[in-house]
Amino acid sequence: MEIYRDIGDEQNYRAELFSAMAINIGDINLWNEYKRGFAVEKWPKACENILSTIRTGNFRVFPWHAEKKRYDLIMDGIEGGR
Repeated sequence: MEIYRDIGDEQNYRAELFSAMAINIGDINLWNEYKRGFAVEKWPKACENILSTIRTGNFRVFPWHAEKKRYDLIMDGIEGGR
């Protein structure tokens, strides 16, 4: 993944970063790195695209919800996991 970043291949870097996020759900460093690649106005849609790929109740996503201050989603996940 870093090799794409180092050679300036932004498209493949972003694709690899997205794949890494799918494997490492909840990794806040990957989340922040991915987020840096979006303009403020485009981030909400990109964020929803990411989160829509994750099964409801997957507790590993909670750090990403917390970063967005979406504690309601964390509670939904906890309550749905019972």
